Amino acid sequence: MSYARSKGSQAEREVVNACERAGLVYAERAPRWGAKDKGDIVGIPGVVIEVKNRKEMALAQWVDEAQVEAGHANADLGIVVHKRRGEGKAEKWYCTALFEDVLYLLKKAGYGG
Repeated sequence: MSYARSKGSQAEREVVNACERAGLVYAERAPRWGAKDKGDIVGIPGVVIEVKNRKEMALAQWVDEAQVEAGHANADLGIVVHKRRGEGKAEKWYCTALFEDVLYLLKKAGYGG
């Protein structure tokens, strides 16, 4: 396994662990999907998580990728969790999404009228 793939796999495992610590017990690493990628983390109904562990950020590209993968998975939204340098626990990493998806989550959680 290449170094880059190893870093990515380690980050994906840590995101699953964080989901489990938060009570999202069905979150799991996705299999390799091929051309119709459906994200890195699955098992949260309606949500696809794309995980990135890279030194350089490409937020627009990553969010676009998560949106395409959400479409492949027939999910409501796709989010990107990207590793924060120097932080081992994924709960302290960054999460990037379209604001419309954040608004959707807030409404589903009961915030607002």
